[in-house]
Amino acid sequence: MQFKLKDGTVLTTENPRTLTLKENLLINGVKVYEKSINSSLETIILATIVVSLISAFLYLTTKIQKVKGSL
Repeated sequence: MQFKLKDGTVLTTENPRTLTLKENLLINGVKVYEKSINSSLETIILATIVVSLISAFLYLTTKIQKVKGSL
């Protein structure tokens, strides 16, 4: 978690992971900007996993159908 003070100083600390952190900051007049650094990377990884699973499923189902057809 990063904080930018009025004088431009940037402080970094661990995220306390409380459910009301953002609400408390906003109530106390703190501007909150959210950004996800890994969102595009996470999307690419998830898409790769999904495509791999679908490909494996289609491969196995066509292979089983070919085996049944040859019997």
